[in-house]
Amino acid sequence: LVDQLAATLTARGLTVGKFYTHAKDTDAPVIVCCNPSLGELARLISPPALWIADECHKTESDEIKSVLETWSPERRVGVTATPYRSDADERLSLFDSLAYNYGPAEAIRDGVVVPPRIVHYAGAAKDIDTACVELIASAVGPGVVDAISTADAENFATLLADAGVRAKSVHSKLHRSTVDKRIAMLESGELDCLVSVSMLVEGVDFPWLRWLCCRRPIGSRVRFAQY
Repeated sequence: LVDQLAATLTARGLTVGKFYTHAKDTDAPVIVCCNPSLGELARLISPPALWIADECHKTESDEIKSVLETWSPERRVGVTATPYRSDADERLSLFDSLAYNYGPAEAIRDGVVVPPRIVHYAGAAKDIDTACVELIASAVGPGVVDAISTADAENFATLLADAGVRAKSVHSKLHRSTVDKRIAMLESGELDCLVSVSMLVEGVDFPWLRWLCCRRPIGSRVRFAQY
């Protein structure tokens, strides 16, 4: 996510550094840092004029609060797509006022997002796997299947491939370069879908996706909204 956000800001003409496990830039006028590395960065640079916390519901931790007690930015702004939280550890106490609210209704009105369309299965399959494969085989455009586990992702990707669907799995046990290559293949049309394990959800922006198949049960309003 650090790489993704840094690339987005760089594409808009900013000079951007990155600070996390694989990069330690401290001289750029804009630095993108992951939450676990914030304390280390704060020890190396003076407090900035502006601190923007993306996915700011994840700033509700003793570690981040202790950093901000001594390393106090002049201004701080929090951004989140899901301000309603069900977990007591994910609140917004570091931000005292709502500066801007842009809800789903406004986004649909402006064409920023499209309303979800649920495709019902009307075939004769006797099990869910077969029904999902049939739906995916008839889907148009690139998509993502959200699997229950790594084993489920591997097995379902094989099931799709056997049915003629160009599918690959994406999960944490794969090397980063393999994951990046498979995402690029999906975007370019070399693959029809990826079968992932909770990797293409929060903070990931792929506007070219056209469908999503949820094999993992969704019991969270937050997770459903982010899907």
